[in-house]
Amino acid sequence: MILKKYSPALVTGFAVAVLSLIPVFKVLACCFLVPAASFFALFFYLKINPGTEKIKFEEAMMFGLLTGVVAAIFSSALDLVLTYITRTNDLIESLPYSSKMLEEYKMGDIFKEQFKILNIMEKDIKNTGFSLYYMFMIILSNLLSFTFFGLLGGLAGMAILNKKKTNNAL
Repeated sequence: MILKKYSPALVTGFAVAVLSLIPVFKVLACCFLVPAASFFALFFYLKINPGTEKIKFEEAMMFGLLTGVVAAIFSSALDLVLTYITRTNDLIESLPYSSKMLEEYKMGDIFKEQFKILNIMEKDIKNTGFSLYYMFMIILSNLLSFTFFGLLGGLAGMAILNKKKTNNAL
């Protein structure tokens, strides 16, 4: 029953994960696609359950959270698989430019320490296709950003869809 109720969140979360592999959409994933997916999850929930009066705050939070978590997990997994297959990713491609910027702007010692870790990640990914540091970083960043924006999208979707239901009822 729970799986059936939240299936729109699972489907839209997975759709965001797949879209986040496309370079143009990757930039928009956390800030636009995940909130939109949370909205559409609530929209589809109302379409599947036409007798539902209004979306409750708790439901909106749960749909947003679940959409964000599903998107984060699958996006991270797909990114890690592609990185393993190709032995490169956006981070590896941009690292030489970032190190040049560090040298030009004399950013300080703390950034040099961070680049040591990034260079370890680069070496691991180029050699084996996998880096434990990269895996931890991508999963954590996706979970934090996708769940936050998923919650925002769920709350915004609740407000919009409840207002629409109220206006249609009058």
